[in-house]
Amino acid sequence: MDSLDQFTRKRKNLADSLVPSLPFQAKEATRIGGWLSLGCALALLSKNLLIAAILLSLVLVFDVIDGVLARRAGENNPEIDWAADRFSEFMIGSAYLIYHPGWGGTTFLLLFVANNFLPWRRIPVLPLRHILLAILVTAQYLVGK
Repeated sequence: MDSLDQFTRKRKNLADSLVPSLPFQAKEATRIGGWLSLGCALALLSKNLLIAAILLSLVLVFDVIDGVLARRAGENNPEIDWAADRFSEFMIGSAYLIYHPGWGGTTFLLLFVANNFLPWRRIPVLPLRHILLAILVTAQYLVGK
């Protein structure tokens, strides 16, 4: 087992231990994450970076929750989870491109395209939503000063 597989296993074990028992299924967590992604995109379009950052943080939390709930239920649909994650990145990334049409939005768009054509069997997908969250928090901090 290589170090990437070990890291992934440890990350999943940590998430499994942190997420409590919840009264809904993985598909509901995925659906909530989708709606939060739409809200994040709309917040970006209205230039509200703080709300966008908060909603994007919740998107990432629900992404972890849907994985944990799916593992607990014995569901194995990585294609659906992958598609939902890419759709979320597309909505948020498109809004970011409109909000920031310069180098930032263009770079995010190029990374999004690269993510969709990486041979996802062995090359890890880039954590674009995590990167964008860091950008939004930094931008909010700089704008707030």
